[in-house]
Amino acid sequence: MHRIAVIDVGSNSVLMTIAEKKDLNGWKVLLDVASITMLIDGFYKNSTLSDEAMQKTLDAIFKFTGIARGKSVEKIIALGTMGLRSAKNSDYFIAAVREKCGVEIKIIDSSDEAWLTFTGVVSDIKSSSKNLLVIDIGGGSTEIILGQKEKLISSVSIGYGSLNISEIFKLSDIVEDDMLLNAAEFIHTMLKGHNLQFIINKCETMPIFTGGSICNIASVALGLKTFDSNKIRNYILSIDELNRQIELFRSVGLSERRRIEGLDPQRTTSIIGGASIAKEIMKEIEVDKIIISSRGLRHGVIEEYFMK
Repeated sequence: MHRIAVIDVGSNSVLMTIAEKKDLNGWKVLLDVASITMLIDGFYKNSTLSDEAMQKTLDAIFKFTGIARGKSVEKIIALGTMGLRSAKNSDYFIAAVREKCGVEIKIIDSSDEAWLTFTGVVSDIKSSSKNLLVIDIGGGSTEIILGQKEKLISSVSIGYGSLNISEIFKLSDIVEDDMLLNAAEFIHTMLKGHNLQFIINKCETMPIFTGGSICNIASVALGLKTFDSNKIRNYILSIDELNRQIELFRSVGLSERRRIEGLDPQRTTSIIGGASIAKEIMKEIEVDKIIISSRGLRHGVIEEYFMK
């Protein structure tokens, strides 16, 4: 029995997938768990992770490693992305995780993050020779990735995601028109600063979006009482539905937003930031529909571990 656990220590959440190799042709997910720890909450004041955010994240990793060992995994792989790449005190946090949890977090660069995310998303797609566009909206960064099944063609990493956009433009509670407009203009300018025309011109299929915020938007669209990755798999989200949800989210306070069916209460403060990024990217690449995937970086690690 070959079984591994992959932990993604992200800017907004800690995610863990436990998977088992089935045979020569594939692997299966045994468990997917997530905890919203908001590691980079307040980060942009001084590029430092707060004690509270580090403790919440450390506690989540400790809990997840305990679950993984209880499932008799042969290996636990832990990866850090934008938040840990950028923080001045990431070494301190990694040492604390090593001491308490017995795992070493490997900080990966943006190109490795792009490739592993792309690999994870396309592992759920039938073989295709077409150019695929994958967009991962994380908590602290957004990855725009063009590739084929076996190779990366081009990628762009943008240092803003659902959490920091929500924080900078105060999108966490009721959002006035000018606040939403300021965020949209900033995202639009940010996207224009990266020449995406090459990627846009080379994309040959409907773009695939992944990440916690966009998966929650699909969950709300489906009215799911509890999040189910299998039910949102390959869901087609329209720009009209995205706009409807942005209006819904911004018109109510946090307490009422937490009661919206399909929305994880832990994501209520960052959902508008993620939705705004998705909307501006859809406008920039001139599409009115996208495919949603619940796979990402950790699934890419599993694919590489078992299949390569």
